[in-house]
Amino acid sequence: MNKTNKTLALVVAGVLALPSSLLALGGRKAEYVGGTMSSIPDNTEGVLDTRNDTTLSFVYDGNKGSFAIPYEAITSLE
Repeated sequence: MNKTNKTLALVVAGVLALPSSLLALGGRKAEYVGGTMSSIPDNTEGVLDTRNDTTLSFVYDGNKGSFAIPYEAITSLE
């Protein structure tokens, strides 16, 4: 293996070894990337609030906006 291939292999191995947490939003953050909620702009960052026993809330825009959905209505997460 020549020097270029060795360097490329090390770079690829390093990227693959990065923890997925470094590639995510981090911490408690979540992002609404788009969908059926026209009141929330696409690619809006916020946090998921799980303190309520019956609903999951997405809080965004510095606590100015939120959307709650009953846990029983959630069928999948990505």
